[in-house]
Amino acid sequence: ESNDFPVPNVLYTLLALTSGLLALALPETRGVDLPNTFQESESLGK
Repeated sequence: ESNDFPVPNVLYTLLALTSGLLALALPETRGVDLPNTFQESESLGK
């Protein structure tokens, strides 16, 4: 008789893979000065 229940392992794996794929959608900020104030952050996307 085995008490192994694979659902938690599958859920953790799916969560890790989903997080990794979503991180690919983040914008690249290397070499870009990040905003220091709220006003700078508002004008960043314009």
